[in-house]
Amino acid sequence: MKINEWLRGIFLSLIALNPMALAGPIPWPPGRINTQSILAQADLLCRGTVAELSGADVSFRNAKPVTALLNLERCYKGSLPTGQVRVTFAPPANPEVYAPSFFLRKGEYALFSLNGSAPEFSFASSIYGKIKISSLVKKDNADIGKAALEADLKAGLSDPDSSLVIANLELLMGMGEVHSTAEIKSIATSSDLEVRGTALLALMRLGDYSMLQDAVSFLSLDLSDSQQNLLQNPVRYEFERIKDPTILLVLHHNLNSPVFFVRSAMVKGMKSVQSPDSVAYLIRTLDDKEPEIRFDSVIALAFIEKKTGEEWATTVGPDYQKKEPAIIQRWKNWWNDEGRYKYSTPPDVAKKADKSEVSQ
Repeated sequence: MKINEWLRGIFLSLIALNPMALAGPIPWPPGRINTQSILAQADLLCRGTVAELSGADVSFRNAKPVTALLNLERCYKGSLPTGQVRVTFAPPANPEVYAPSFFLRKGEYALFSLNGSAPEFSFASSIYGKIKISSLVKKDNADIGKAALEADLKAGLSDPDSSLVIANLELLMGMGEVHSTAEIKSIATSSDLEVRGTALLALMRLGDYSMLQDAVSFLSLDLSDSQQNLLQNPVRYEFERIKDPTILLVLHHNLNSPVFFVRSAMVKGMKSVQSPDSVAYLIRTLDDKEPEIRFDSVIALAFIEKKTGEEWATTVGPDYQKKEPAIIQRWKNWWNDEGRYKYSTPPDVAKKADKSEVSQ
C-alpha cells in the first residue's frame, strides 16, 4: 500500500522517537477522535477497568479472539450493567498495517465503546473500542449523557499524568462543542509541549480563538522534526478550517514571521476565511520563498476572486513547477491592472511594496 508523504513522515518520526514504537500502540497526532461519532455508534459507552483477560495483553492485530471481563463504573450512553460485562475481542479480518489499533491489558482504566446487550458485548470499533482516559471524575456529577462525559473529562485535566490529560483533551475536542473552554484554557500555556499543543488545538477545534496568538507562538518554537510532525503540524493545518473573519488581524499581523510554520498557517487561515481584506497580503505572499505558501496564496486568491481555469490556479502535479511562474505573474498583472483599485492596500503592506505597482 502506498503511503502519502505526510503519513510516512509521521511514521518515520515515531520510529526516530522510539525504535520500539511498533511493539505497542502507535501514537498519532492529536485531533483524530470524533467523540460524537463514538457516542452515536455505541450501544453502551462507559468508563471502567479491565478485570480479566482470557489471554495475555492483546491487540486487534492479534489473530485469535479474546474474551475480556470489564468492571464498569459510570455510563454516558445506556444503562450501567449489574456486575461484570463480558466482551468478545475479535480482530478484523484484514487489519491495515498502519491503522491505529488498541491494546487491552488487565487492570487498565479506560472508556469503553460497546455494542450488544448484557451480559454479552463486543467492541463497537477496532480503533476506538477502548480509549484511555483519566480515572479522575467530577464529584457528585448530576449531569447525564454527553454533559456528564464533558464534566468528567474536564475533571481529568488536572491528572498528574500528562498522557491522561492529553487523552481527555482528545475526547473533549472531538465533542464538537462544550459548555465552557475555561478548563482547557487553563492548561494551554503548560510547560509540557504535548499538553500545550493539544490544548491549543482543542480550543481551535472547539471554535475558541481567544488564544490564537498563543497558537502562533507555539508554531514559532524550534522543535525537532518529530515534534513538528506530531505537535505543530496539527495546529498549523487547523488554521485551514477556521471560517471566522474576526481572526484576520492575527493572520495579517504574523505574516512577517521568519518561521515557515507561522507564515504557512496564516496563509492557510486566509485561504479558509476568504476575506477581501486579505487580497493585498496574499499578493505579497506570492513572492514567499516556500512553494507551499505560494501555492496556498494562489488558491486563496482564486477563491476570493472566484476565478477558475488553470491560468489562475491548478492542482499540484508533475507540471506545477513549470506552470507556477506564469500563474503567479498573471496574478501580479491582475493586481496592477485591476486588483489594487478593487481592494484596499493596508499601510503595512504598502510600506513593503512599490506604492504604484507590484514588481513585474
